[in-house]
Amino acid sequence: MTSFQKLETLILGENNLSGNILNSISNASMLKRLSLRNNSFYGLISNAFANLRRLEWFSIANNHFTAEPATHKWSFLSSLVNCKNLRFIDVSQNPLNGILPTYIGNLSRTLQQLLASDCELQGNIPLEVGNLSNMLLLHLRDNKISGSIPATIGGLRNLQVLILGMNGLQGPIPQNICGLKRLFHLELSYNKLGGPMPICLGNLTSLRNLILGSNKLSYTIPSILWSLKDILTIDLSSNYLGSSHPLDVGYLRALMYLNLSRNLLMSDISPTIGGLETLVSLDLSNNKFHGHIPESFGGLISLEFLDLCNNNISGVIPKKCKSRSITQPVKEDLLSLKTWRRISYDELSQATEGFGECNFLGSGSFGSVYKGRLSDGMNVAIKVFNLQIEGAFRSFDTECEALRNIVQRNLVKDQYNDRCCISSRIPPCWSTNPIIHCDLKPGNILLDEEQGCAFGDFGIAKLLEEDDFMRQTMTLATIGYMHQNMDRQELVSVLSSTFTVLCNSKFHCKRRQRLGSKNRAAGYPVNSNLC
Repeated sequence: MTSFQKLETLILGENNLSGNILNSISNASMLKRLSLRNNSFYGLISNAFANLRRLEWFSIANNHFTAEPATHKWSFLSSLVNCKNLRFIDVSQNPLNGILPTYIGNLSRTLQQLLASDCELQGNIPLEVGNLSNMLLLHLRDNKISGSIPATIGGLRNLQVLILGMNGLQGPIPQNICGLKRLFHLELSYNKLGGPMPICLGNLTSLRNLILGSNKLSYTIPSILWSLKDILTIDLSSNYLGSSHPLDVGYLRALMYLNLSRNLLMSDISPTIGGLETLVSLDLSNNKFHGHIPESFGGLISLEFLDLCNNNISGVIPKKCKSRSITQPVKEDLLSLKTWRRISYDELSQATEGFGECNFLGSGSFGSVYKGRLSDGMNVAIKVFNLQIEGAFRSFDTECEALRNIVQRNLVKDQYNDRCCISSRIPPCWSTNPIIHCDLKPGNILLDEEQGCAFGDFGIAKLLEEDDFMRQTMTLATIGYMHQNMDRQELVSVLSSTFTVLCNSKFHCKRRQRLGSKNRAAGYPVNSNLC
């Protein structure tokens, strides 16, 4: 590779490649993008990148690279200082060992994402990290970092995701974190952080996930925290938080996951919890709650997991809670989807009247969609892939893989038969790995008669590993609905899907408007004028 003087992009990720490659690319002075992630490359990361001044993207995650053992510092970062356009660094899941050097603060001001999880990182977080003012994501989870969280972290004014969980951090949570007004995801779990929770966390109105479990936090939970009306996840489990007053959580209208288990909470269970219609999981176990289970718990219509064990609760279970299952009932016309069915091509042909024009709903990038009625009367939408189109096989495999690994109540479930997939809906259950849809738009959102939504068309979806927040993609989404930087960076992340959801939330559905024929055929009345 030393002869590739004009090479600008080198992407070798997701293979089984091995060997020492880094020194052989040190002379590729035009290189802008380097991705070697998820291979078996090895070797010492030295100061071999000083000549790669145009480098914008540096990803060597999940390999076997090592750092200079003599100084125990990541000296290779000093050569990356010369890369003035560097936006992305991912060295996660390598046995790099060592400590973060102070000159990390000299990295390019254009740096937006730094990922160094699970790479045996030790020592303190240097104060100079606060100089990286354009950082959007800082991910240092699952290392051996000690000391305190530096107050200079407040200098990362644009930060959206901060993940420092599973380390040995001590001391209080610095007040300066509250200056990160754009913070979306804060994870500090499994550390040794102590003292009170900063009251000002309740001022982070952009916060959607607050994960502080398994620390040594004490005193009370700030009441202002319950004013974050748009927050989705709160995990304060396994701390020393106490309160003798009921928790007024009634404003958390978007909350899905609340875990306050293994604390010192000793009040009555607040009846305001019963108003959280979006709540999927509630864990109040191993506290000192007393009194009765509020009657209002019967209003937890989305609840799938409830744990109240090891408290001092008395009385009877409210009748409304007895009368309903934790998981929502399955509609009669969907019972046949509880088990997979083998559907022949002849049955599909008969259901669609020979894939005739009268049953044709529309076409997409990789095939056509037909409405049909199976022999048992179930209405379905059938997607037929055109295998002559480049990428159709990949799209089919991607959709199979995505829907094989995830099941969730707001997904349209597909059954596959050769090169066809048959869409209907499944009962609610838990998801596994995170997934990025990559093409959320009104046309891929189906509404039922109660205006509940279900997401379909996972042909270009990206399935993440458990701790991943982003994946590379060469397939762009629909212009107008994808993240503004996705077309330039070829990167999708949890933030990309959030951007799309926020865009879609601008459009309002009215039942009086015309219903789309494609979604109606799949069993979902849907407004065809969503946008």
